[in-house]
Amino acid sequence: MTARRTSLIRRRKAVDHSQESLAAALQVAVSTVAQWERGESDPRPWQRPHFA
Repeated sequence: MTARRTSLIRRRKAVDHSQESLAAALQVAVSTVAQWERGESDPRPWQRPHFA
């Protein structure tokens, strides 16, 4: 797992989000968040500002 993926998972857990709650907050499917964390896909450019 790359450092970027690890930091995404670590940050999500640090702010007390499950994959489900993060997906709801970003208005994406839970499987999308899982794919990001596994490195199978990347968030779209317009989704990235919502991570902040």
